[in-house]
Amino acid sequence: MEGRCDISSGYTASQAARLLGVGRHEVARLVRAGALRARKTDSGNLVVDPGSVHAHGALSPFRGRPWSPQTAWAALLALGGDDASWLEYHKRRRLFLKLREIGAEELVWLARNRMEARRYLVSPSFEDDVREALVASGMASPFASRLGLASTAPVLDGYALGRTPEEVERGLFLVEDASGPCTVRFAKGLPGSLADAAEMPEPVVAADLAMSADARERRCGLDYLEGLLDGMR
Repeated sequence: MEGRCDISSGYTASQAARLLGVGRHEVARLVRAGALRARKTDSGNLVVDPGSVHAHGALSPFRGRPWSPQTAWAALLALGGDDASWLEYHKRRRLFLKLREIGAEELVWLARNRMEARRYLVSPSFEDDVREALVASGMASPFASRLGLASTAPVLDGYALGRTPEEVERGLFLVEDASGPCTVRFAKGLPGSLADAAEMPEPVVAADLAMSADARERRCGLDYLEGLLDGMR
């Protein structure tokens, strides 16, 4: 039987799962995606930061099925004023009506299946190669600084467009680790307009920031998306 939650040292994966109403595998996925902060003990167990658990719980009150990846990408592109005509007309019409009804937190919740984020350890000698291979997002994007966010250290975070996790891991000598400092995002159902993107659209960067375990990053992302949603109402 597990002991009581130790706020000072963090939650076990089981304790975090119980608080969030999910399974342990989902906790591990949230850690990999950067939505929860965690570290590994010498024995390999996860210790999850309590603040990020409670912040994620507050951000995730919505239930029901998320959007398909195609609809999620269409929503974010439409918010930025980009073309989403590749989505079927009736789906696009329903989507635009939905965007007039929801807030930023629900948008982020509904669009969460647009990508899978994985965390990695990376050798310092390969950091430049990794940075060049990714289309920057989150705190690694120049847009983050325009939102008033600044990092004290270089950040590795971005999309590996057109590449599988196996290709990225093998080609860049990355080691998957839930507490690793490098975040690689693998898009699902990416529209053709973004296949060769040199940078991710601002609403996409904001949505990635809004999924962060860091309260300030999350707030900046949500505030920006809320402003875009207001413009559609």
